[in-house]
Amino acid sequence: MGLPILIHAKDARLISFLPESVLLWLDPRGHAFKKFRKLATDNISQAKRDKEKNITTGLSGDDRGSLFHYIVSSSSMPVSEQSTERLAKEAQVLLGAGTASTARTLDVTVYYILANQHVRNRIMEELAAPMSNFPDVFPSLATLRSSPYLQAVIKEGLRYVSDVCASGAGLHRVDLGLLMG
Repeated sequence: MGLPILIHAKDARLISFLPESVLLWLDPRGHAFKKFRKLATDNISQAKRDKEKNITTGLSGDDRGSLFHYIVSSSSMPVSEQSTERLAKEAQVLLGAGTASTARTLDVTVYYILANQHVRNRIMEELAAPMSNFPDVFPSLATLRSSPYLQAVIKEGLRYVSDVCASGAGLHRVDLGLLMG
């Protein structure tokens, strides 16, 4: 319980002074972020090695590399800002931003579906045919996209949870001709 207090403290930078072992003891979920940081650090180091290899051999790198390959090879980011530690922290920010907002949207949308029996029943009815052979056969993305009520529920979840909506401005509902229940 001490970690949330530290995160919301006036100066959250205090966390950076705690040993990693203490942070992982306070919040064991941090092990996933530790693994991700290791993966990011390994990828950054590989991108830097590839850049050096390309410079010494005179070869140009292919453009199928990672974001890190782009940053260390061809971005306008100054070399002084391309430390492995800094880039690994940037990767964690990207992961956190994408994970938290996606998880919140899924949480709210799934809750809405489960809390409203008529919504759940209508989705189950619409997906009965496409899901008839599940889990042996997964429905295609095109099939799921052609399910109008499912798409309407997904869009409503995105509208409801959007950051614009949270700021008070709100996203207005657009009538797509579907009765949402």
